[in-house]
Amino acid sequence: MDCQNALIEGWVTSSQTYRKRAAFTLIASSVIHEKKLTDDMLDYYLGLIARYSDDGREHLKKAVSWALREISSNLLCPFRTFMHEIHPPILIMLRLRQPLFPF
Repeated sequence: MDCQNALIEGWVTSSQTYRKRAAFTLIASSVIHEKKLTDDMLDYYLGLIARYSDDGREHLKKAVSWALREISSNLLCPFRTFMHEIHPPILIMLRLRQPLFPF
């Protein structure tokens, strides 16, 4: 787990498309396969997504969307809190069934 987090932290700030995409993909994969994820770790992943998901590249949008889907399927209540407090525009777009990142 520590190795994964080190890779995620290193790649999420990259300017290279596929390296940054790999960070979000690794978040999604961790949420799927790591059975002992804590709420703190999910909050940490949501924080990374909130800080570094403002990129308009198509492959990154797909990876961010996948990571958010997996987190929301694991822990719906904290995810709703995250969406209401930190990202209300994304929540509105989800309700209106618009693309997450319209840029």
